[in-house]
Amino acid sequence: MKSDFEYTVRNNKILITKYISSKTVVKIPKKIDNKQVIAIAQNAFYEAEHLRKVIVEANLEVIEANAFGFCENLKEINFPSSLTEIGESAFEGCIALKNVSLPPKLTIINKSTFEECTSLTSITIPSDVKVIDQRAFEFCLNLKNIVFNGNVEYIGNGAFFLCKRLENFIMPDTVSNTGKEIVLGCRQLRDIHISHKLERIESGLFARCHHITKITIPSNVNTICNGAFAECFNLKEIVFEDIEHIRFGSKVFDGCTLLLNNPKFREFSERYLSNCVSIY
Repeated sequence: MKSDFEYTVRNNKILITKYISSKTVVKIPKKIDNKQVIAIAQNAFYEAEHLRKVIVEANLEVIEANAFGFCENLKEINFPSSLTEIGESAFEGCIALKNVSLPPKLTIINKSTFEECTSLTSITIPSDVKVIDQRAFEFCLNLKNIVFNGNVEYIGNGAFFLCKRLENFIMPDTVSNTGKEIVLGCRQLRDIHISHKLERIESGLFARCHHITKITIPSNVNTICNGAFAECFNLKEIVFEDIEHIRFGSKVFDGCTLLLNNPKFREFSERYLSNCVSIY
């Protein structure tokens, strides 16, 4: 029977290198030529326009970079519990992919892994994940809900940039560092929590989050960079657990109309923001 794949043997195990079928539903078998299938290579399914569903029967360990990039009709794939690595941009541009259950052994969500997966509505971050790299979920325009299971330490630049329907962002208290603009432009964001381990709120971190009304700044924060909360139009209240040691960058609250019109905040501005300098 004709195979759906081209493949190679690596250490007596199978690496699928190219999808050569036009089937809409494909199975990744446990074995090919009586050898275990353990990996899907870079670009193996890239732009497979007919593909709608992938059933993984193999004990996959790795899905390499761009493996399913821009499979625009892919709606469904299951990740086996054996999977430990999903490469950069592996599912970038999979605009029909709606439900994803990440494998429990994953420790990093790589750069642009699910960028522009515009049908994705919810994601649960497994407990072993320590890093969510830059642009991992950027332009996931219909992503509404993120559940963190506790151990993320770093979130990269623009990880959730312009997820316009995101409603909550409860940053785990394990997060000690972030990149810039991680939820910039998340216009529906209402419910937020900033990690108590975070010392620095980076530039544009919560900018253009139009529905945030209240923010609490934990006592560990010592630096708030340029435009961190810019254009949060409905921000009415900001609570500092310990303000005296915080350095403020420029335009931190630029365009926060309701906040800037509050007489108490104007007093705060004169005391703490009048001599601030740019902090990138």
